Amino acid sequence: MRKGFAALALAAGMIFGGLSAQAATLAIGESVDFEVDTSALGAFTINRYGMSCTDPALCGLGSDPGGTLLDQGNSLSVAGGTIRGGSDLFNLTFTGRFSDVDAFSAPVAGGAAVAAGQASVFLRITAVDQALNISGANISSYDLGVFRGVELSPVPLPAGGALLCGALAGLAFVRRKRA
Repeated sequence: MRKGFAALALAAGMIFGGLSAQAATLAIGESVDFEVDTSALGAFTINRYGMSCTDPALCGLGSDPGGTLLDQGNSLSVAGGTIRGGSDLFNLTFTGRFSDVDAFSAPVAGGAAVAAGQASVFLRITAVDQALNISGANISSYDLGVFRGVELSPVPLPAGGALLCGALAGLAFVRRKRA
């Protein structure tokens, strides 16, 4: 019984606690979120976004010995929003056109206006047609400079998941007690 509870506790810790890494490998269709602190900026316009794979363990050193952010001809999508997972600021696709890419910066056509008082801007990067190795994301404003994002932990399951696990554990305990 103790082994069962230990396994349940470990699984719950992994599911609900989330693990945050400074570099991520995303399978096709998977996403990672970054948060950029904009609380001290006032109103501004996002003119560019960028991302990189600079972690040597994930991406190698130099020209592609261990992996890249994006291979030639493949794409990723990036959504910028005022809430996590939102795309109210922009929703764009970037394709590596000329060679494998370890880092890039691309324009946000027409700019994306962010209102004064907006505490954070969120970026969601999604692997479109190849696995991605990513270790950083940023936004920039021609007037204010570049602002680096911080990778966020995966979104935990809703509280209903915790209640379901608790109920199943209670049923297992009652069943065990009767036996």
